[in-house]
Amino acid sequence: MIPSLLSWFTDPANWSGEDGIPNRVLEHVAYTAEALVVAALLAIPLGLWVGHTGRARWLVSLANSARAVPTLGLLFVVSLWLGPRISGDLAFVVPSIVVLALLAVPPLLAGTYAGIQAVDPAAPAGKGARARDTSARAADWTWRLARRIHLGTRKPENWVQLFKFGVVGATGYVLNLLVFGLLNQGLDVNHLLAAVASFCVAVSNNFLLNRHWTFKATEGHAGFQAARFFAVSVLALGVNLALLYLLVDVASAPELPSQAIAVAFAMPFNFLGNKLWTFGVDGR
Repeated sequence: MIPSLLSWFTDPANWSGEDGIPNRVLEHVAYTAEALVVAALLAIPLGLWVGHTGRARWLVSLANSARAVPTLGLLFVVSLWLGPRISGDLAFVVPSIVVLALLAVPPLLAGTYAGIQAVDPAAPAGKGARARDTSARAADWTWRLARRIHLGTRKPENWVQLFKFGVVGATGYVLNLLVFGLLNQGLDVNHLLAAVASFCVAVSNNFLLNRHWTFKATEGHAGFQAARFFAVSVLALGVNLALLYLLVDVASAPELPSQAIAVAFAMPFNFLGNKLWTFGVDGR
């Protein structure tokens, strides 16, 4: 058995093409990352809320009980439920990601709750105090950020900024698609490379318009703001490319519509990052 396994791994045919080992490993990493992001967005804020308020602790017990759910059984049920409602390769991809995310929620929720509960505000300085303080600061920062976003939805001026950001995003969106279409359809550039190039053009356009019009943050240091804006945009680009890869390379969807969906999906990450960090008080 071992010689056959070594022979399979050393066969050059298994290291190239769509079914090659590198491509399959990349697919698995993408699926795992997407499931982890979905699970973290659900479990970490909920765990912080339960840990800080002490309410709904039954959710933690329920999460611990959910760890006993058989993986294959859950995948079978979800596939039977979602599969007929989705066409193409997504009928296999989406149920798998949903199941992976559901299975990742319990340990993330329980771990976040346990981390908050382990912090003792009255603990004396000494061994382990620095680690507890670090954990407390990280938890408090995350909790304040979530609360800030929640309270910000009640201020009309934030909705005005969101509208302006949407207008700027629309210009960047169109510019992104135009550059992507020119490179990919006109010059036959690979869709991922075309997405990176169109991103660079669109992000420059968006930075200038957002700095001077949306957030009116011209009194801030342009270099620092540009660096932060670029960092936020790179993170959004990662979301863009991951979704684009799934749509084009996994689900075999058309490239231009897939890019349109991926750009729209990444937009909320851009707004929150730039509103709270790039052009916020700390960025000026």
